[in-house]
Amino acid sequence: MPKLVLTYFTVRARAEALRMILAHGKVEYEFVSTGGEAYGKAKAEGAFPFDQLPVMDIDGERLGQSGALSRYCAKLAGLYPSDPLAALRADEIFEMGQEMSGMNPIVNIFTGELFETKKAEYMGGFPKKAQALVKRLGEKKFFCGDEVTYGDFSVYHVLDMVLLLDEKALVDFPTLVAWMGRVAELSGVKEYLQTRARVVGVGTAPRTE
Repeated sequence: MPKLVLTYFTVRARAEALRMILAHGKVEYEFVSTGGEAYGKAKAEGAFPFDQLPVMDIDGERLGQSGALSRYCAKLAGLYPSDPLAALRADEIFEMGQEMSGMNPIVNIFTGELFETKKAEYMGGFPKKAQALVKRLGEKKFFCGDEVTYGDFSVYHVLDMVLLLDEKALVDFPTLVAWMGRVAELSGVKEYLQTRARVVGVGTAPRTE
């Protein structure tokens, strides 16, 4: 197994699904948090491919892009299907989560009037996307069948963050609530969710603690 070092901010955003993938696959890695002056200095020195995070050092080689890193780690964790069509189904769900990731800055960054405006815009379109997820999930245990794939974690992160914006957001979507419960009980994932930092101060002074 390669030596993995994941670098990201101390927020729940582009690296969250990735960390859940690694947790469920019991893939060992080192997490390095960054931010503030240290991040600014490293960025100015060209430390990050494409000048953004997350990045992962894999046996000393630094690579970026959250989707690419998630797929790589999913393969290490046994969460990426070998069949091309099954892989496409997993990719579809992962990309749906990426498409819905506009709530990341709303939860983690925006405050005051901007927060309220962006929250209203996002939540206004949320029911339609949630209904599409319900349809795609159907009666399956996970989005791609009886076995979880890396795509499930992408969508889990999105819905988990949406609940920080509105705890009643999934009242009309009980199948998604049940699915989230199954994901949250997965080996490794359960322990990760129980020990990760809490998100507090959403809309006023967002931070983790």
